[in-house]
Amino acid sequence: NHDGRPDECHTGVIGLYYPNLSLAGPPLLRLDPTIDFLWPSGVADARLGTNRFSVRWITRIVPAIRDTYTFHAFTDDGVRLWVNRRLLIDHWEDQGPTERSGQIPLSAGTPYDLVMEYFNNGGPGTALLRWSSVNMPKQTIPIERFASAYEDDCNRNGLLDGCDAGDFDGAGSVDLVDFAVFQDCFTGGLPLDLGPRPQPVLLER
Repeated sequence: NHDGRPDECHTGVIGLYYPNLSLAGPPLLRLDPTIDFLWPSGVADARLGTNRFSVRWITRIVPAIRDTYTFHAFTDDGVRLWVNRRLLIDHWEDQGPTERSGQIPLSAGTPYDLVMEYFNNGGPGTALLRWSSVNMPKQTIPIERFASAYEDDCNRNGLLDGCDAGDFDGAGSVDLVDFAVFQDCFTGGLPLDLGPRPQPVLLER
């Protein structure tokens, strides 16, 4: 994108993928450029080994202008979305491809926590996150508006964390230790507590 940063500095979104519907147990950790996925087979990653899975994406966004933003989550199946620790969308239920929306005022140049949770109960899967405002058409959140992966140096090695490609502990791969470091930086050392997680409301298939 010719912005002066190496492309690997734009890692974007931390994705924790679970081989179940309840975000339980050890996750598969990925670095996703944004939340914009269509899975015709319903399999998000072959390493999960299932099309019944859940995901928690964690990042920070930095709006370019002060405005009231509408966040649009188009998913199949359930979704929850927090922005600045405020629950904007809460539809943790089995559903066909459906768009849900929520609004929040945001200031320009300020990083805001963003967490999106999602589950797919078999079959094709969809997870798209977009935003819009009076001054901005609906669009996928561009990677340059994510701050989490490249604005910090949590391991203090002199490189922005995005340039570490997510391997914060230098083990040669992205693992749960890396996520622990990232989460500590993301939350300012506070637990990532977004409230109780209900079980998915499932339909018979």
